[in-house]
Amino acid sequence: MKTKTIIIYGFLFWMSVNSVFAQNNPNRIKTNILGLFTLFYENQFSEKMSLQVGLQYNPKNLPAENTFVKSIAPELRYYFKSFNEKGGGIFGAAYTKFSETNNTNDSGHIAGINTIAAGLNFGFLHIFKNNITAELFAGGGYNIFKKIDTVFPSEFPEKNYKFDIRIGIGLGYSF
Repeated sequence: MKTKTIIIYGFLFWMSVNSVFAQNNPNRIKTNILGLFTLFYENQFSEKMSLQVGLQYNPKNLPAENTFVKSIAPELRYYFKSFNEKGGGIFGAAYTKFSETNNTNDSGHIAGINTIAAGLNFGFLHIFKNNITAELFAGGGYNIFKKIDTVFPSEFPEKNYKFDIRIGIGLGYSF
């Protein structure tokens, strides 16, 4: 968890410095309507590049009974083609995702798995005249690290944690 804390504080510091010295950079707050409790912040720091950080927090019973998930995913985007002066357009992205999943079985034992995934996304972001954003994205990666801490291995079959799939429909606001 120390790594996630360092990443969060580093991101917040970068965001505050960037907003002080670069007032013209488009910022975006978005959510993935296909995911539960998902929030994204994106800063387009050049005409073709942006940095996005996604946070996910799913309480118990979502996505499965007695399961708790939280993750953070920094992503570097490259916009191949923009369709208006506000930015956005067709993009490709490289991401890293730090995830923690905990599961409690019927007898109260808690099992956990921590993963680090790396992968690629592709998609399209459109910014409307009223600064509302809509995007579609899909991609996937490979879990390059996993640590399984469990007293009941059947709850976390290792084969389920080999790949990381990302798909979404994002809605948000650009400012």
